[in-house]
Amino acid sequence: ANATSDDIEICSCSNTTFYVVVDKLAVLRLVNLTNCKVYCGPVDGSLYLEGARDCVVMAAAHQVRIHKAVNVDFYVRSRSYPIIEKCSDVRFAPYGFSYEGLEARLQEAKLGEENDLWADVKDFGWLKSTPSPNWSILPAEQRKQETMTT
Repeated sequence: ANATSDDIEICSCSNTTFYVVVDKLAVLRLVNLTNCKVYCGPVDGSLYLEGARDCVVMAAAHQVRIHKAVNVDFYVRSRSYPIIEKCSDVRFAPYGFSYEGLEARLQEAKLGEENDLWADVKDFGWLKSTPSPNWSILPAEQRKQETMTT
């Protein structure tokens, strides 16, 4: 469908799978999710997550900000490094979602090139010089891919 949206918010959900595929999306907000899967096409602006537990999130966005996530796997492509705060047991991997027309949409959103920033996570709650214990890279053998068919 040729849908556009400035802002989509998915709030207070559990045990649900979401496919967010629109022609233009400025902001995706994910708030208080439990045991959910969110598969999202390119976001022209920011992905904000506030509160998640036991979830999987696949998204490409210019900025990724994550607050209060526990045991969540993030598959992201971003134009800046992902930022986490007050998180634990979060893991990161390269964007793994695909659907017909995705490559063109990634180019339109200026997210066409994989830059590996998904692996350069900044934990704003960890100010020590040692690596943050709150996040890790998802081992390659545990990574998943999701394809949406129409």
